[in-house]
Amino acid sequence: MDVVAHLIRKNLGMLSAEEESMLGDDFKLILFLAFQTAADSVGLELCQKFHDLCKAKGWKNFECRVRLSDQKSPRWNEEFITKEMTEIRPTKIWVSGPPMMNELFDKTLAKVGPSLSLDLKTDIDIM
Repeated sequence: MDVVAHLIRKNLGMLSAEEESMLGDDFKLILFLAFQTAADSVGLELCQKFHDLCKAKGWKNFECRVRLSDQKSPRWNEEFITKEMTEIRPTKIWVSGPPMMNELFDKTLAKVGPSLSLDLKTDIDIM
């Protein structure tokens, strides 16, 4: 959430010169959030509202994609991850979630990462 807060402050012109230099103008965070329910979530409302504000204002540095299990959203699987990463063409990926999700991303990115010019040792972090 620290990066999200930084981007909110950046977009609202609230950063110091030092903070402004922390992320390049081409930085974009695409945040994939998965929760059992909205009530179980942490930071979901903030991310959704910031996503909506970015769309309304034409700010290009943040997107939020959400999956809520109780809404019967399709599970994120190898096909979903491959499709999303192929469309996004990320330059850096951080994954932080429950062990099953981390393992799925790890296995999938090991397969698809090289075709996206991602170095598995330096461009992908599974926490």
